[in-house]
Amino acid sequence: MARNKRDIDAEVKRDEMVSSALALFQAHGFDQTSMAMISRESGIAPNTIYWYFAGKDELLLGVVDKLGLTLAAEYQGKHFRSGAQRLGWIMAKLEEHQPIIRAVHARIEHSQAVREAHERHHQLLEGLITAQLEKDGLNAERAQLMATIGTFVVEGLLSHPHSAAQRKAILGWLAGGEGSGV
Repeated sequence: MARNKRDIDAEVKRDEMVSSALALFQAHGFDQTSMAMISRESGIAPNTIYWYFAGKDELLLGVVDKLGLTLAAEYQGKHFRSGAQRLGWIMAKLEEHQPIIRAVHARIEHSQAVREAHERHHQLLEGLITAQLEKDGLNAERAQLMATIGTFVVEGLLSHPHSAAQRKAILGWLAGGEGSGV
């Protein structure tokens, strides 16, 4: 027997819409993905999506939160041999989601909620890096500074063209001279 709308948990449905939006934003970009496309991909009526999300920016935030939690969970389960390897892994994971990152940066000027979410995710990334640097023996103040610098370097690498050799050298330097000739 088919389940009706009341049988489906709201959080499950919300997560389905976020997953659909993630796939569509990745494939087509934020601007080219309509709420109707997301509704269709989620298997819901077009207006139903607005019961869960006020608009596309709010849905983008759901996508960003999902990616942040996924990245944090994966990161916690990893064991890196070096700081450069750690930063390389973070870069690779973030590069997989370039369309989402570009959408967030494009929406920062237009949405206070997106701007605040962007800042939260910077804090999350910096917190992960700081904790690891402290674990590696760096004092708390230096670890926080390096994490902040690292976050901005990673964001810069994500938004500006560079070669694989340049990225390796930059990440190596940032990780304390590993592989950078320093």
